[in-house]
Amino acid sequence: MAALSLAFHLYDRQLLNISSEILNLHSTSIENELRKIDSLTFSFVTDSKTQANLTMINTDQSSYEKYQAIDALKTQLFLSSQSEIYISSVSYFDNAEHEYSYS
Repeated sequence: MAALSLAFHLYDRQLLNISSEILNLHSTSIENELRKIDSLTFSFVTDSKTQANLTMINTDQSSYEKYQAIDALKTQLFLSSQSEIYISSVSYFDNAEHEYSYS
């Protein structure tokens, strides 16, 4: 009976160690993917083209240039959404709470 108890105890400890290693591996992988998304977001927001388009969009004028800037921003959002397979949509909200998105 003691031998059986010892075997179960060793099995439980080994199962716990393996489960812990697998969980650690998966959580590290998830953290790395989140860092990639954070980096992608930062590079998109700080891109000079994005900033130029946002400057034009935030003007009070209703013009063809503003329309072109919105279209260019949506194209950039589309390209950003295609850069990683797990990104299904990308959205941006301006100061006036208008949403520019691609799904």
